[in-house]
Amino acid sequence: MTSKISFSKLLKEDMKRRSWLIALVSVLLFIAQPVIILFLVEGLMDSANEGLMTLAEVKTDYMNLIGFEENYLVAILLVLFAVLIGISGYSYLHSRVQLDFYHSLPVKRRKWFLVQLVSGLLIFAVPYFLSTVLSLLVGVANGIMEAGIFAAAMESFIINILGFMVIYLTSILAMIMTGKILIGIMGFCTFLVYGPGVIFVLNNLIGRFFTTAIGEQAYGMAYSLSSPILLWLKVREKWQVYDKETVSAWIYLGILILLVIVLFGLCMWLNTKRNTEAAEQSMAFSKTESVIKIMLVIPLSLAIGLLLSTMAHRNFEVWFFIGILLGAVLINAIIEFIYHLDIRELFVRKLQLVLAVLATAVIGCIFQFDFIGYDSYLPAMEDVEQMALYSYGVNGSFAYKVTEDDGITRVEYGERAALDEMVISDFEPIYEIAGNGVKNVRKETEGMDLVPVSVKYVLKNGKSVYRSYQIDRNVFMESEQALFTQEEYKQKIYPIFSIESANIQSMFLMSLKGEVQLELTADQKANLLEAYKTELRESTFDDFYYENMSARINLEYMRGTQASSWYSEYGYPISKNFTKTLSLLNEYGYQTETEIKAETVSKITIYNYNTSQTLFYSSEIEIKEILADFYAGSIDMDYGNIGGLNYDLGVEIIMKDGKAVWGNFKNEVIPDCVSSQSGYS
Repeated sequence: MTSKISFSKLLKEDMKRRSWLIALVSVLLFIAQPVIILFLVEGLMDSANEGLMTLAEVKTDYMNLIGFEENYLVAILLVLFAVLIGISGYSYLHSRVQLDFYHSLPVKRRKWFLVQLVSGLLIFAVPYFLSTVLSLLVGVANGIMEAGIFAAAMESFIINILGFMVIYLTSILAMIMTGKILIGIMGFCTFLVYGPGVIFVLNNLIGRFFTTAIGEQAYGMAYSLSSPILLWLKVREKWQVYDKETVSAWIYLGILILLVIVLFGLCMWLNTKRNTEAAEQSMAFSKTESVIKIMLVIPLSLAIGLLLSTMAHRNFEVWFFIGILLGAVLINAIIEFIYHLDIRELFVRKLQLVLAVLATAVIGCIFQFDFIGYDSYLPAMEDVEQMALYSYGVNGSFAYKVTEDDGITRVEYGERAALDEMVISDFEPIYEIAGNGVKNVRKETEGMDLVPVSVKYVLKNGKSVYRSYQIDRNVFMESEQALFTQEEYKQKIYPIFSIESANIQSMFLMSLKGEVQLELTADQKANLLEAYKTELRESTFDDFYYENMSARINLEYMRGTQASSWYSEYGYPISKNFTKTLSLLNEYGYQTETEIKAETVSKITIYNYNTSQTLFYSSEIEIKEILADFYAGSIDMDYGNIGGLNYDLGVEIIMKDGKAVWGNFKNEVIPDCVSSQSGYS
């Protein structure tokens, strides 16, 4: 039957039916945008009039309020309205009475679907646009409106509308695929959290069973694409002021638009395939039941296994498999009950249950027994193009830049950021470290003298692989000594080589005298930096053994083009062999001490972190005995990761001038006065 009812008339009638929703959206958006922005801008203008802020700062804060960076309340309302409008518009699909009525009208399914879709979009978009206009008028009234602010507001409006559409269409998809409102809501939540949930379980499985996983599992774009809401939030993040010119910002925006189109097409197609009899049933498409069930059973049962193994005090692997088997049976039963609301149906489909249990058990075995060879992975040397080495003790306190897209510079700390920036071509010493680490995976390492490191392989096929190892200390030391003979390695390991003195805001000297800020002229700072770089470039690894250390340099500096891009780095080592650097420091009025004299110490406090015991020493004999075995953290470049220091006992030396020096003892050397009083051996 051909419809004689116009689209506009149907649209008008549907919006009249949902007028309560229009009122709710309008009122809450009016409060969330123009009203709140009005109050905040008034406060900003008062601060500017009192000289507490500049007008430029007011404009920046106003742009953040009307744009992406501080528009949190609008974002929350957007998600809530998208779900509410989707449910209210398509809840008729879950009622046989309403379906019979709508299908009796001379209106094609596709047309009725589009009426509901457009109506829901207008219910949100029109009030949101009007609220945005009123928010812009607040800026006009206060004389702070600029073209850039208007552009930011329009960008925010367009991207938030796309975000609304992707969440709105996801809720519609959930309503189409189900026959009951409660099940539809559960389906919508599943669409949002399933992808991130699977990644979360995978990340925990890798961390739990693969000892060589580096701890920072990078999923990059995959994580942002795992959920409609995460994709929208990523687009918002990318389109902030400093990011919107990058290629990745446009890529993410394009993916968001594509997802809107795909969801629209999928909803249209499924709506035409949906049977009227599907109303008031849990699932509208029976063929999807088994697929959805297995997709849910596997990650949820693995998560239960992980939870039980984490709670267990012993036999972790046994409890993991008990957990995944019980989880598979339990989750299967819960889903069957949701599908059929009949307890007799819980275990009727035994084949599906067996398949789910087997699939979960196989995945568990893959991780438990490392069938894929994750921990034993060591590519042939001829297949490797470059390698990188990270040790927290050597370079864990430095920042490494990551340049994305069109030259926007970011600075990141941590293993992965360091490894990405430290790849070298002459990597044989690093390969030896990796080989030793793979051998140690198969050993009982308790009691061994090991150093934790992370490695990156860059293969000739373009693939990058990250691994973490426990390395024999002697192997590590020999490899570092070989690496320190390479100019390329030292250039990569110390970011200070790429820092200009003009970009350094502050320099601090950390020695046995404590930390002091260096008050230097521009020329002095440049001379000191140049001398230090020269001697650091010529250094050997032996220069940084504890007994050869004199002090450390800590920096605050600017990296990148943004005036606010200030970063801190600490721990640049100054060896006793850095004669020119030490001479300049002495010339500028800064001396370093190489030992602590007993007569300068007021008292010593020992903290036993295992027992929470605190011990105090003040006699000259005890102070001398402790100082003989003391290693100061203020000049130890690696915090003991190389030197084998004991971290169960913390040592605080209080000088007579009131300053404090922290440090540790060697593992094999604990002073008698400490071991006898604390019982620590």
